[in-house]
Amino acid sequence: MIDITTPGVSRYYTQTAPGVWLSTHTKTVDGKPIYLHGAILDAYCRFCNSFLCGITWLGLVLSNEIPLPGSTHGAVKVHCENGVLFYDPAREFDTRPGLPATESVYLAHIYSPPGQDPLVAELQTEVGQLKQQLATATQATGIDPAKVQERLTAIGQIENNGNTAIQQLITQPIT
Repeated sequence: MIDITTPGVSRYYTQTAPGVWLSTHTKTVDGKPIYLHGAILDAYCRFCNSFLCGITWLGLVLSNEIPLPGSTHGAVKVHCENGVLFYDPAREFDTRPGLPATESVYLAHIYSPPGQDPLVAELQTEVGQLKQQLATATQATGIDPAKVQERLTAIGQIENNGNTAIQQLITQPIT
């Protein structure tokens, strides 16, 4: 277990009040300070019980507590560099094998909401929009492919006759 006096911890956090740490290396996406406190700070300080615990294994904290949608018991999540912690005292979102009922903080599933990186949903939306644009861009042009092939063949046959003849074929509309 670590605390604010453990060598190396004060390089990343300062204690702003009893049981409250402020990250000195990270801020939220919109530039706000990030705080760890309560049960999540306690779990972070005990995580894996080796090296610098949460700092070593979870990395630095990247968000403040974010309410979990649909929670009726105040469940929240905190994003770290290497994982997501849920504070979920009522076990609304998951039950973990071997985790005592007294433990209210656990690692979230990262491949499905709500533990998933918030950028994944944004990127999935963007991929859908790009697919739609691609489908629109590759729709039929209304030009007969046989006429296009005929024009290309003509260009190939007269390429030795000079640029003027080729230029006329290129600039004439295909009808």
